[in-house]
Amino acid sequence: MDYLKNFKDQTLLIEKYGEEKAYLLWVMGMYLDFPDIDQLASESLTDGHGDKKIDFVRLDLDSKRLIVAQGTYSSNGAVYKAKSNKASDLNTAFAWILSGNLDDLRTDENGKFKNSLREIAQDIREALGNKEIEDIEILYVHNLAESKNVRDELDTVKANLIKLINDSDIIINAEEVGLQYTERIYRLRETAIAVKDTIKLPEKIKFEESNEKWKASIFTVNGQWLKTLYTEYGDNLFSANYRNFLGISRRGRKKINNGIKTTVENEAENFWAFNNGITILTTKFYANPGNNNETLLEGISIINGAQTTGSISHSNPENLEAVKVLCRIIESTDENTINSIVKYNNTQNEITTWDKYSGNPEQVRIATEFDKLGYTYSFKRGFENHSELSIELVAQPTSALHGNYVEAGSGKNNIFESTSLYNDAFHNTKSKHLLLAYCFVKAIDARCYELKVKNNDTRCTTDEIKQLSLLRHLRFKYFLLSIIGDSLESIIGESVDKHNVAFANGIASASSNSIQELIDRCKPLIVITLSIVARVIDSEFAQIINDKESYRQIVSTVRSTIEIGKMTDTNNPFTNFAALIDPKG
Repeated sequence: MDYLKNFKDQTLLIEKYGEEKAYLLWVMGMYLDFPDIDQLASESLTDGHGDKKIDFVRLDLDSKRLIVAQGTYSSNGAVYKAKSNKASDLNTAFAWILSGNLDDLRTDENGKFKNSLREIAQDIREALGNKEIEDIEILYVHNLAESKNVRDELDTVKANLIKLINDSDIIINAEEVGLQYTERIYRLRETAIAVKDTIKLPEKIKFEESNEKWKASIFTVNGQWLKTLYTEYGDNLFSANYRNFLGISRRGRKKINNGIKTTVENEAENFWAFNNGITILTTKFYANPGNNNETLLEGISIINGAQTTGSISHSNPENLEAVKVLCRIIESTDENTINSIVKYNNTQNEITTWDKYSGNPEQVRIATEFDKLGYTYSFKRGFENHSELSIELVAQPTSALHGNYVEAGSGKNNIFESTSLYNDAFHNTKSKHLLLAYCFVKAIDARCYELKVKNNDTRCTTDEIKQLSLLRHLRFKYFLLSIIGDSLESIIGESVDKHNVAFANGIASASSNSIQELIDRCKPLIVITLSIVARVIDSEFAQIINDKESYRQIVSTVRSTIEIGKMTDTNNPFTNFAALIDPKG
């Protein structure tokens, strides 16, 4: 298996987290297309004590989905099948998350150690109440052969969860992410076209256009052909489609799909004229030598028209063959051309992500500045983005440092969908400022995981348990980062421009400090500021996150505590940190 060989090459990851946790994190990073494994570890790994049969839980507000996973790893090879009992453990997991007593979730079964689920359970329940979750994914992640026994157990977990949730608007899926499944998603990353089969299209080529890098033709296809494809291949049919990849808000999707279904079922004869049609990407298409009325496609991905295809496939007209759909088929094998075809066929309607900023002059300027510092800054989304710095990783911490902690905590898409938030984070923002915000949030993640490990060994102090409890809240680290931004003048000891403060010249360059070294130099400030904030907060975090007056009082107390600390101890982390910083950027 190619993916297992790739995993074994992740030596630093395995050394840091151990083989079993590293495997779960690596697979989930690939599954979620998430580039920062350390952030996944900090935010989504459970601690061990009293974890209620959960190894990984993630509430993703960007995509409006909840992912809960149980994991196992075998060093004995892939010949064995995974045991089904760990899949059935997920029944216990969801029962605790959705209906367990939150006070009981404070401790393990012996009442001794703080449980890792209480805060995320609060966030999940609040998100469900606010209709912020549209999809729930139940995963059993392992490196063994997949089996019918596990599939049956997962189907039972899914059926029980459907009854427990009792909300028909939420889509619930259960997957065994074993050898075959993981190898498939690993290989999907290498190509835009996942369906490699030769597809038979019962239509003639009507019109053709071409150049040296692509060839295209216009067809009319019927609804039954699309439904047959969708039934056989499912979401693999949309492997190169931005919108399937990112998902669409169900509120918007439902409105679009209802309109499409209405046309299919009530005005099938007008569908060709009313609908924009679909665009298909293939490696090759040609007339079937054995039947002049057919066209053969070598591989297929619908790059525009996922909603049309899905809606038709879920419609129930008397005769789907009577539903005619405009279809453009494009053939190309050139990687750069394929990337451009996919990009430009999906930008007529706004893509709710940072992809649309990849050619933005502001981003080009930022990338150039980072290059001069010795760092690579990437516009590329996802797991295979090997650049430590990227547009998607700096947006939330920068926005939070500027004071937008509620918006930053609501997901990165929130920033890229809002012109004012995007401009606040990036317009005229220097790379050294973005680097500082990023190092702050990475230091918070590092401290969070450090506390998790310490708590798992039952070594946390009472104060540290409270800090960890706060850090487990999805939005808290952005709240903390905003407090740091508003306390910088007390920390540094002079006037600060919060939107430009940065690492000083000679500190930020890669020739002087690696990013990890910069994170390490920020960490003492994070450790003590987190300690102060945890002592100041005397009520549930969920009650103060949207209370601006409570926030102002906390900032005031933090500033005062910092000032007193600096007066009583000249060798303090605040003074040491100030030596690294240019307060005006």
